[in-house]
Amino acid sequence: MQVLFDLIYSLNAKEKAYLKQHALNPKSNQIRLFNTINQLLKKQEAEGEELPLDDLIKKKHAKDNFIKQLSATKNKLYRQLLKTLRLFYANQAKRSIQTQLTEELEFVTILYRKGIYKGVEKELKRVKAIAEKYERFPELLQMVALERELLIELKDKDLIKEMEALNAEEAHLMERWQVQQQLRRLEFTVKAALRTKQFESEEAQQVLLDKLLEEPLLQTSQKEKLPSFHAQLSVHTIHALIAFRRVDGAVIYNNYKAILELWESHPHFLKEEIDAYRRALCNYLYGCYYLKKFEEYPDVIKKIKELPSTSKDIEAKIFQMAAYHETLLYLNGGTLYQAKDQLIELGIKLMDLADYINPGRFLSLCGNIMLIYFYLGEFKNAYRWSQELDNYKFQVRKEVRKLNQFFQLILLFELNKLEEIANHVRRVKRQLQQEKKLSPLEEIILQQMNKIGKLNAFDTVGIEDELTQLQAAMTQLKKEKPASENSGQIFRNYELWINHRLLGVPLAELLE
Repeated sequence: MQVLFDLIYSLNAKEKAYLKQHALNPKSNQIRLFNTINQLLKKQEAEGEELPLDDLIKKKHAKDNFIKQLSATKNKLYRQLLKTLRLFYANQAKRSIQTQLTEELEFVTILYRKGIYKGVEKELKRVKAIAEKYERFPELLQMVALERELLIELKDKDLIKEMEALNAEEAHLMERWQVQQQLRRLEFTVKAALRTKQFESEEAQQVLLDKLLEEPLLQTSQKEKLPSFHAQLSVHTIHALIAFRRVDGAVIYNNYKAILELWESHPHFLKEEIDAYRRALCNYLYGCYYLKKFEEYPDVIKKIKELPSTSKDIEAKIFQMAAYHETLLYLNGGTLYQAKDQLIELGIKLMDLADYINPGRFLSLCGNIMLIYFYLGEFKNAYRWSQELDNYKFQVRKEVRKLNQFFQLILLFELNKLEEIANHVRRVKRQLQQEKKLSPLEEIILQQMNKIGKLNAFDTVGIEDELTQLQAAMTQLKKEKPASENSGQIFRNYELWINHRLLGVPLAELLE
């Protein structure tokens, strides 16, 4: 039952402690199975390869009776874990509006069944106001249906007129909800259409996206008529997503700015859906990045850092978002020297939250910290973070790892470890050839860096000559063949480094 193994692997320390304290009998078969699986998963992670978990469980518990019904015991454990996690999160977080409305409607239903119709009428008026404020259309429709029944019990005069008013209200609510749902369906269709692997060509993908943009609800003239807050969010999100595909920075920026303004002009939604607001802040920074509006970064990063943190997981989400964009600001916003005093604290925090941070984002942060130290000329610190990236337990973000491999050649040179360069070149070349991903630019760099690695560190003339040849070869290649995004990053950083070595200009000045 792989899903059980995945669930146990995903648990953090607090969740495991809660499960053992509140859900699993310390003498039960379930706790013994839980402990065994937990230990095997730790061993599997440490060894970096998959283990035959079922076989090892059967071997360890060969003399235990429950092993004869292992499948049933695993299923019971799985269901118990889910039930307990539901209680854990219910206790951890404040009640959502949906939960509150469900509870309030249960109270109203009890009053109705008891025949306390005046109480029902009073409560419905109060609860409807809350549901309308938060655009909870399913609950609003449920309340309209209950109001119909209430009319029959309480009214004789003007009954037809009031019933028609309720019918009209219901029709209006259904129309608003249908528009919102239609836009949500469209939003997820766009997200699916952006997955390029399902298309034969980029042209086929673009044809579908163009067709989706023809939807009347997405036209500019319709935006002011949209019937709900979430409908407006969906329209701006769809335009921003398609703009990402087209690399249209102005459209990306304008739509993410509109989304952020929507959230901040509706504080009740903001408090209720804090995760969505956090994403809106982050997306707005991406919009700023596209237009190089780095002057807007500090205020938005400050907002991210000020968001409430109720757990280690939330703390990690807030940190990784703020830290990632903070490092982008240092690298692109002319504030590189300001980073020096912040990097130590940032690095300590990153390692403290490493187990809670998204693996891809962890690698990106390691890479950005390495780049900042590199451009500050602190090559030892840059190499240390390069090693952190290299040794990370999860094999994700191959493009970041690849960039790091080429960066290590520069760092080995700067640390006077020329004798290690040749071995590193062989290792990188062998790996890229196996993956069939060795580009002409990468081949040229590996060839020239291999030559440099064979020189004496004091042979400044020879080193300068090889760097000049590398620079000339890269310039010629750039004219002949545009680089891919990843190779482009390699090219840019090597170009800056070569200029630093040949011209004697500090890297930080070249970066600016």
